[in-house]
Amino acid sequence: MPLLDVFDTRVFRSDDAGATFDQVSADLPENLVALTVDIAPTDPLRVYITGLFALGEGIYEGVFGRSDDGGATFALQTMDGSANDSAPYLAAVDPFDPDVLYVRLAGSAGTLLRSNDAGATFETIFE
Repeated sequence: MPLLDVFDTRVFRSDDAGATFDQVSADLPENLVALTVDIAPTDPLRVYITGLFALGEGIYEGVFGRSDDGGATFALQTMDGSANDSAPYLAAVDPFDPDVLYVRLAGSAGTLLRSNDAGATFETIFE
């Protein structure tokens, strides 16, 4: 089945308060709908991204990504429990520990997840 939704998703950075931007990432998968991106306050090379993979007509799967090279490359993984109406959104990166982050799953359940290992695993801390 061919992809019905194609997106041009890339990460850009500005070093002059937004006057100009330079692309820092390779093109991300064309079925990735990026939703949020955040940089760890204590490690500018650690960049997190969330979004949805478009799998077909109206079918999406939640995805989380981590970069350890300032956004040049991302390791992407799907997120259990996130799809269509429960998309993942970065809520916060700990201001003191770049490995601790919080992800909110949209939808009526209002789930908040925490990772203590840079997104390798997540635990539900609020529903």
